[in-house]
Amino acid sequence: MSKRIGTLFGVSILLFSCLDKSGVVVEGDVANNLPSTPEIALGPNPATTTEDLQVSIIIDSVDADGDEIEYTYVWTKNSVLVENDTAILSSDETSKGDVLGVTVYASDGEGQSDPTSASITIENSAPVISVAISPENPTTEEDLSIVMENNDPDGDDLSFTYTWIKDGTDIGFADTTVAASATSKDEVWTVQVVANDGDDDSETVEATVTIVNAQPVISDLILTPDMVYEGDVLSATLNTSDSDGDAVTVDYAWTVDGSLVQSGESSVLTSDFFSKDQTVSLSATPNDGTDSGQSATADVVVSNTAPVFTSLSFDPVDVFTDTSVSCLLNGWYDADGDIEGYLYEWTVDGNVVGSSDVLDSSLFLKGQTLVCTVTAFDGQDNGTMNSVTGTVLNTPPVASSSTLSPSTAYGETDLTCTAGSSTDVDGDSIVDSHSWTINGGVVSGASGQLLPGGFFVGGDDVQCHVTPNDGTEDGVVGSSNTVTITNSAPVISQVDIVTQRGDQTIYTDDVLSVDVVATDADGDAITYTYQWLSSANVLLSTNSTFDGQYFDRGDELFVTATPSDGNGLNGTGSSVSSSTVLVVNSPPSAPTVSISPVSPIVGDDLTCSVDVPSSDADGDSVLYTYEWSDSSGVQQTMTEVSDMTDTFLTAGLSEDTWTCDVTPYDGTDYGISDSDLVVVIGDVEWLDVDSEGSGSSIWICAIDAAGYIQCWSDDSNAVTTNYPSGQFTALSMTEPTNNSHPMGCAINSSSEIECWPSIPSDWGVPVPTDNGYETIDCGLHHCCALKDDGSI
Repeated sequence: MSKRIGTLFGVSILLFSCLDKSGVVVEGDVANNLPSTPEIALGPNPATTTEDLQVSIIIDSVDADGDEIEYTYVWTKNSVLVENDTAILSSDETSKGDVLGVTVYASDGEGQSDPTSASITIENSAPVISVAISPENPTTEEDLSIVMENNDPDGDDLSFTYTWIKDGTDIGFADTTVAASATSKDEVWTVQVVANDGDDDSETVEATVTIVNAQPVISDLILTPDMVYEGDVLSATLNTSDSDGDAVTVDYAWTVDGSLVQSGESSVLTSDFFSKDQTVSLSATPNDGTDSGQSATADVVVSNTAPVFTSLSFDPVDVFTDTSVSCLLNGWYDADGDIEGYLYEWTVDGNVVGSSDVLDSSLFLKGQTLVCTVTAFDGQDNGTMNSVTGTVLNTPPVASSSTLSPSTAYGETDLTCTAGSSTDVDGDSIVDSHSWTINGGVVSGASGQLLPGGFFVGGDDVQCHVTPNDGTEDGVVGSSNTVTITNSAPVISQVDIVTQRGDQTIYTDDVLSVDVVATDADGDAITYTYQWLSSANVLLSTNSTFDGQYFDRGDELFVTATPSDGNGLNGTGSSVSSSTVLVVNSPPSAPTVSISPVSPIVGDDLTCSVDVPSSDADGDSVLYTYEWSDSSGVQQTMTEVSDMTDTFLTAGLSEDTWTCDVTPYDGTDYGISDSDLVVVIGDVEWLDVDSEGSGSSIWICAIDAAGYIQCWSDDSNAVTTNYPSGQFTALSMTEPTNNSHPMGCAINSSSEIECWPSIPSDWGVPVPTDNGYETIDCGLHHCCALKDDGSI
């Protein structure tokens, strides 16, 4: 009989057998025992598409009958039967996400065990990649690129993460290429790459390269000059570059006709190493301190140097009709050492007449043009060509000597030149011209036979000169005898006496000098001698100045001046006297005046004192005129008295500005006055007051309403006037160290501290120099002051 025992994955399983009640297969009379169900495992777990799936029998099936057991494998993928009956399912049959199942039966040849099943889901396979950096040995001239092989067993699209590391430091760059400009020699660059398939990252793979040295490069190698001659210095110019920025040196190897003559750092080669027709070659090799770069080469052939000569001239230089002429050359030079040689050509008025170095005088006439052209020739090349040109000259006439008269002359004397007879070897007609020299210098504007007076002065040497002319040129000059001009004495036109002030009003304390106007026909410097005389012709002095100590008021004086130009007896002129002058009275000098008290109030008497009396140069007694005035005019006058003081009584005093003017008088003239003024105020308001001392020596100082300090003492020997001037706001006194100086400190209108004396020497420290002080208090040898910021 047959019976459907079930369906496995949609397949009907039929078992052809007879079963008894116990499920034991019964065949004939003997019942077969079915094998037990095995225990299985499906792996690997987890599973990916990179590995085959394999069923492992964990616990074998047991057959009670001892029959040999075989296993049957039924595979499904995503519930669809797979054609495979082995324990292994190839990875080719799997894909990510597939659900693979397997059912296993144990069979003893007669029947099967109950099925046992297992399943597994194919998980994602992480991508696998490998990476390299191209090029393998990069320089700073090459970009770094990633070369990568990648595989994803699942065939997923991959994304990549790139991390560039320079010298061990992540530089935050994540591209596939690093520009050459970002790299430097000796840097170590590493790239780390991670692939992701959307589910998993690959393992991190990396590649590393080291930036190697880039060889230096030479460009634009040029040899100069491009045409080289013996004597030249051959010079190489070139450009070097090194992408690493290394310093580049160059080795220059110079060869001549293939033989090395010089090597090293010199980029020049002197002509000591080469001669004409030789080939000079240069091989320049760069080196950056690590590697040598590719050599650059250049060569040049040394050319023949044409000969030169430096000068060409006629001999004689001046050519006349009776003189043969030679063409002289100087300065032959041939750098190649070739034999000296020349080619000559002579022309007369443009016609070729000769080819040697000498031209005979029979071949030219007066006035014709001669040209000698010479070319240097070394047997190979023509060199320098020079020409010299000249004209056959006229033979000049010759003048005979001339006579100058009169032989004795002064600056005003006219001189006459008488010429002799001139000759000309050419027989030309001669015309004479005249010129004059004074002391060897040509006289401008003098061209005739007569030289009028006024062109020369005493001591000058005068000559006339006759120049003959034959119609073509001037001839040899004939000169006359020399006449030496006799000196003319200077002449005074005016003499005046002047004071040191420049006027002619004379006082007894003046210093007199002489103002002289004089001329000298010869232009000589003039000196003077003087005689100071009284009106009675008594000689008083011979000095150039005359001091007031030698004359008195009322004296009459004059001076006589005698000129001299220093040229002996002929150099002294006539004496001239000034007009007579009268010595007048000298006014007294201005006195020095002061008013006391300096800060008066209504109720005080004012005293005007002459502190420094006037002086009088004449010795006269001086009287004074005192004039008191206020804003309304003069209030009191005391005229021409000898008194040294004058008092304005309080009875007439009012609040106002009062002035005392004092004018001196010597009995003849009034002098310059002096004045002083004070401001009289009403009731006095004292801003501050302090005192020091004891017994009979008390000092008191106070600041008045105007801010001025006043001091006084009951000690008649005390000095009470040495306090500082200016305006003040506060003061304090300190005990004096002696009986002559009240000592104290005060705060001025600028909030600064001033002390008197300015720095008390016995205090031993300087007075503060800053500002901002408001009040001050002093004790024995010390003071304290309060500032506006509250500090002390």
